[in-house]
Amino acid sequence: MYLTRVHHNFEGDTFFPSISNEWKEIDREEYEQDEKHKYNFTFLTYEK
Repeated sequence: MYLTRVHHNFEGDTFFPSISNEWKEIDREEYEQDEKHKYNFTFLTYEK
């Protein structure tokens, strides 16, 4: 599973469900906000 996590608290009524323990994080790429990106974000890769 590929997941992009944006590090900001947005208002909303729909949220991504919690990831169960059967999924293991196998890769992570973290990025800071810059001229092109308003918020810090992380690309995560999980596998079962």
